[in-house]
Amino acid sequence: MGDLDLSELPVAPESFDPEAFGEFYRRHERSIAGLLMRRTGSAELAADLTAEVFAAALLAWRQRAGPVLDERAWLFGIAQHKLVDELIGGGR
Repeated sequence: MGDLDLSELPVAPESFDPEAFGEFYRRHERSIAGLLMRRTGSAELAADLTAEVFAAALLAWRQRAGPVLDERAWLFGIAQHKLVDELIGGGR
């Protein structure tokens, strides 16, 4: 399955394609949740952080925040940042 070219997605909310983002989510949710579960040891925290990762990805997706050559690496980077924020900042 090929990567989506996020740089071609529209900025305008009325043009946003939720189906494309849903497919993107389904393709990557399991690996992101698994990574965060292994790193945190907590299913609840991993689920919360996974939601935060995809919320951040959605915002970037809608704002076309730079080209994404490797979706999985991009999401893992977001996940790492969310995990560090949680560990250093003590959570929400």
